[in-house]
Amino acid sequence: MLEEFQGRLAWLEELLGSEAAADLEEALLLYAAGSFTAEGEGLLDGSRRANLQQAFDLQLFQRILPGIGQRSSWTPERWDGLIEQLNGRFPRGHARARRIRIELSSQNRGDTGSGACGE
Repeated sequence: MLEEFQGRLAWLEELLGSEAAADLEEALLLYAAGSFTAEGEGLLDGSRRANLQQAFDLQLFQRILPGIGQRSSWTPERWDGLIEQLNGRFPRGHARARRIRIELSSQNRGDTGSGACGE
């Protein structure tokens, strides 16, 4: 499973860039390791590969994407690209990225409107 882990990690590091790479491996490794029993059985799914996939997806959903969402350096276009890449591969991560993108768009519209009213 280490090769599977490394392959998924490399794909995510390339997709998310250096900003997220700092603690990405540790976060995913800890979460993935916790998703297996001591005997190597998946706690999220009976198939080891599917279990690893779900662990990655849940960690994206719960921790990684919300952390990235707090950074102002991510442009709407970058979020759109991320959403496209996650589609069909990480369903929970895809849904969270879409939600973050919508929330950020709504905040930007709200900021623009409140600035115009305050002048």
